[in-house]
Amino acid sequence: MRVIHAVSNVPLVWLILIFSDFRDCKNGFQCGVNANFRPFSTNWRQSDGGFQKPRHRQRLHYWNYHHHHDPNPDPNLDDLEETVTTEEIDQVLEEVTALRSGMVLNRDLDFLTLSPISVDSSRPKMTVLLDILKSIGFIWKSLSTLATLLLVFFVSQSFSFWRSVYDIARSIQGQMDDINLILASHAARRRMSGGTYSPEAQQFLEDIASKLRAYHVFMWARHVRRFRVLLTEKGFSRMVTKGVLSYKEKETLDMQLGVPKDQQHQILLEWIMFNCREARKKKILNGGDGMERILLDKICSLRDLSSQISSKTSGRMPLPYIQVVQILLDVFILLAPLAQYPDLGILTIFSVGIITLFYSGLFLLALIFLDPLDREGGFRDSHAILDMAVFIRESNISSSLYQKAASVLRWTPAS
Repeated sequence: MRVIHAVSNVPLVWLILIFSDFRDCKNGFQCGVNANFRPFSTNWRQSDGGFQKPRHRQRLHYWNYHHHHDPNPDPNLDDLEETVTTEEIDQVLEEVTALRSGMVLNRDLDFLTLSPISVDSSRPKMTVLLDILKSIGFIWKSLSTLATLLLVFFVSQSFSFWRSVYDIARSIQGQMDDINLILASHAARRRMSGGTYSPEAQQFLEDIASKLRAYHVFMWARHVRRFRVLLTEKGFSRMVTKGVLSYKEKETLDMQLGVPKDQQHQILLEWIMFNCREARKKKILNGGDGMERILLDKICSLRDLSSQISSKTSGRMPLPYIQVVQILLDVFILLAPLAQYPDLGILTIFSVGIITLFYSGLFLLALIFLDPLDREGGFRDSHAILDMAVFIRESNISSSLYQKAASVLRWTPAS
């Protein structure tokens, strides 16, 4: 995490917290009541002029939080129609259509660098002031246990949310693979041609695989901010050019005027179900009621899993709980230098730097866990963000895997 670089200017770290995190409290909360927030961060980036705040930094403020609007909504499709360029769409399509795998999580590590520290060794002996600081130290020690337990629980809950989104994404891939496997193993074959697919069955399998790939792209384009450009009219046109959609499929989707662009992946799913039913009537698919029941169950499960992504991201964690954790940690870190100075003296600088690093770093990590799809757009380079383009490319590869694996099968009687 880039938050690690905060320790590179250790002597100033607690002063930075005091004068920076509390400076803008008067501006009020900038996140809505639906937990779609841009969390504050304590990370810093290095430039020629020293350490500066990153441009995406946006704090959680403490006051005036009764705003009932989303402070960071998804880009409006009408606005994207006017601003998006062909190059941006092609860049996204290159990520989701390439027939290669990749790393879902970035495992590269940033390096930690420390700046030299210069301190004043003199320590004023003020008895009254030390007595006051010792009283603050008593309060700080009381907060220490509460802050630690609450932070650990907060990180644990945030990671559970991150893991649930990851598991759902993998389950969506699994349901799509199951559908392709069932169809490939039940497609009609020509016995006189070595057990190969009939022309109708071959065309049917390719059509279903294409629609499943398009469904997967559209479904994630609804949830991932940087993929949302694909839902514009320009995005549709470029997908036809790149072969993600056929021209006939685009015309059919354009005819559904009553369905919003970000919901048109449901049309593709119904289209797949309808084609499977018609293929069974025309004997393109072999199998009885059991096969049809399992196939329909897989398609419905795919729809259910896809809808769970929206349910989880819209209600990931109550905002007041995040408020309490942040305020408690800010007060705990703010009081740390005052509470530790009577016992540690000048070494308080190092102690507060370590406390700020780990407590603020864990809090920032928890906030990143709460945004695994980078819907807020502030943690694109984080190592905890799921790269959904990798998921889509993996599904693109497996969409034709079972069709090719079962292209030549012969019935072998038991010996």
